[in-house]
Amino acid sequence: LAQVVAMVSVPAPLRGIDGAASESAPKDRFTYDTITKRMPAIVRSVVASNSYPKEQNAQLDELAVEIEMDYGVSLLKTTGAPRLNAEWWNPVVQGFSDAGETWLTAPWWVVENYMYKRILEITDPASDCGDPFHNVKMQSLESARDHFIASVLPLAGGEVDREGLRKLILRSLWGNVADLSMSGGCVDGTMSGQAAKHTALVDDSERAADLLMSGGEGSQVVLVTDNCGLEFLSDLVLVDGLLRTGVAKVVLHCKDTPVFVSDVTPEDVSITLAWLEKQDDACGKFAQTVQGHIDSGRLEVFSHSFYTTSEFFPKLPLDLSELLAAAKVVVVKGDANYRRIVFDAHWDLDFPWQQLVAEVAQFPAPLLALRTCKSGVAAGIPKDCVEQAFQVREDWQTSGTFGLVQLAIP
Repeated sequence: LAQVVAMVSVPAPLRGIDGAASESAPKDRFTYDTITKRMPAIVRSVVASNSYPKEQNAQLDELAVEIEMDYGVSLLKTTGAPRLNAEWWNPVVQGFSDAGETWLTAPWWVVENYMYKRILEITDPASDCGDPFHNVKMQSLESARDHFIASVLPLAGGEVDREGLRKLILRSLWGNVADLSMSGGCVDGTMSGQAAKHTALVDDSERAADLLMSGGEGSQVVLVTDNCGLEFLSDLVLVDGLLRTGVAKVVLHCKDTPVFVSDVTPEDVSITLAWLEKQDDACGKFAQTVQGHIDSGRLEVFSHSFYTTSEFFPKLPLDLSELLAAAKVVVVKGDANYRRIVFDAHWDLDFPWQQLVAEVAQFPAPLLALRTCKSGVAAGIPKDCVEQAFQVREDWQTSGTFGLVQLAIP
């Protein structure tokens, strides 16, 4: 059923069943394939990339089969564990379970986020709450090494003017091409160097650079992180550039627990800096610069459980809403975070971005979304750009070929 927020009817959410028919649109078929193929592959990748006991491996395989066979959604069995947040999740899942919903008929946004809690419920007892995706995250760093050193790291350091900041914004955007949840948890060495082949359908980078450079004394920027590897390395170069422009402080908002395979947690920040230290001298120097920003208090690493629920931004908890409202700009990275803004719903592609962010998502601060298109949701794209994208490839909404740099100022 459509929700109504601020007098605007929110369209129906994406569901796997949308793409069950062979003649379905590519974007809907992508949702179906994600649930029936990619999500089970992610679960099985956890077995392949770790050395869990047989009991946990068997449970993971059962979960993969449960998703593939489109069983009904079931509750978390473990309560009282902060990483699982069953006290929040179980009432949500109970509602869908009572309605007879399955992995394909319940909203994709809900079941995809929920799958990661089910994975942690299985792996946490065997790993002392370790990260089941740690090994593939490290592989993504290694895969990104050469491209980062050749094409991203040279942008770091020195004075940053308006055009330089714009380039850093775009570099951060195209780092989002590398996303392990898209590849079923497998690292592909070709994922790190494809930005030159891609096109921004909406490019507000000049307006964004102007706004970011007008911060003034005490200005703060929040960056809601997405993927480890090349994307987060690119984000750190952007962060360093922002601090060099005179922004007083940048706060990285991370996921509180592992989710979407490669999403950044606070632990991944330290791991990434330690990895950089072990590379060449330039990487080591950059790692020391970033660590210096942390030590001085100009760069803060923060996490919140909201980011691993299936809530959308109008339901921000008060503490998080106040933190975001204090920012000069909130930079929101990646596809999953974008889906949280737009309710993971079937909007008209040209629905006004400003209206969606300010009135529907009720976002409490200026928002800059940097996202490559990797799911069947989008808004704020001019009709002629949509037509041009379809001419290039029919599956442009899910291919990661096109990007969006979208600024809204509530």
